[in-house]
Amino acid sequence: MTEEIKMKKLPLLILAGSLLGVYLYAKKNGVKQVPAPPKSTGKSRIFQTVYTVPEFQAVLSSPIGLKGNLFTGFARLGDENSNEVANSLWKAVDQVDDSEVGVVIVDISERNMELVNRYVIDTVPMIRVLRKGLFEGNEAWRGGEDIEKWVESVLKK
Repeated sequence: MTEEIKMKKLPLLILAGSLLGVYLYAKKNGVKQVPAPPKSTGKSRIFQTVYTVPEFQAVLSSPIGLKGNLFTGFARLGDENSNEVANSLWKAVDQVDDSEVGVVIVDISERNMELVNRYVIDTVPMIRVLRKGLFEGNEAWRGGEDIEKWVESVLKK
């Protein structure tokens, strides 16, 4: 009789152990969290972070990608410096009161090397401005400058 009860409880014990393992893994220090983009409060558009080339192509084919100014941040999400730049860029573009301005963050990984080469990303994090889907080689933020002021100066051009 005791053996039969043990066999009935075995699946429950396995499930409980698995759930405990998942919980402990998620709570483990060192697992970096990726910030979510804020909800836009102005007229500008904040796109979700993209992880693949097709996702980025979809953003480029949006009205802002085709007709406006798209601030594109290239970052390694999970990296503290990249996360700070992404948050600052989201905040700066959100303050712009123009419906033809948007921002998207592209996660730099091996599957996105095509984008790294196409947009000449020589440092990470880096921000490029795409005007009507195209970029000018000299318009890039590489660090050292206040992002909000840089966004304002780019939009004045």
